[in-house]
Amino acid sequence: WIAALLIIGSALVAGYQFWFRDSSFVDIKKLTVNGVVTNTDEGRQIESAVRLAMDQMTTLHVRQEILDEEMSRFPRVESATIETSFPDSATVTVIERGDGSIFGEGSRALLIATDGTVLGSPGDQVDYLPLIEAGDPRGEFIALQMQLKRSRKAELKLERLLERHRRDFLGPLADAISS
Repeated sequence: WIAALLIIGSALVAGYQFWFRDSSFVDIKKLTVNGVVTNTDEGRQIESAVRLAMDQMTTLHVRQEILDEEMSRFPRVESATIETSFPDSATVTVIERGDGSIFGEGSRALLIATDGTVLGSPGDQVDYLPLIEAGDPRGEFIALQMQLKRSRKAELKLERLLERHRRDFLGPLADAISS
């Protein structure tokens, strides 16, 4: 009877591994996508890419690498996580990079995220973000300050910029504010 139990156990494991976890019974029928603003073209494209990736999964066979590959096409996306609920629901939470600044002007302008990632063309966001021009220490200082996660190298650069341009940055307050 031990042999029979082993055979039945093996059949159950094989059935799960090769059939049930990918069966239509556990297909994702109710998908919620959080963290994506869908009133922009980019937001709609991100949501569409999430749905495309999730169509290749079930609630019992989640493949994060497929979602990561789809999201890698969008510099705006910092990360995306999947949570499933048996038998047919899933929630994908997307974390987007925030707008930080504009580098350059005109048709060559680039939107830079708060972590320094180049997001692409700034579109109509030029009016409310700081403008960074090449070689402008104040713009470079602001861009570095806006980075949510700064490396030690960025921290040192901030210190050097403040040291060199303190009077330019602070004007008459430079003497009143201690370093």
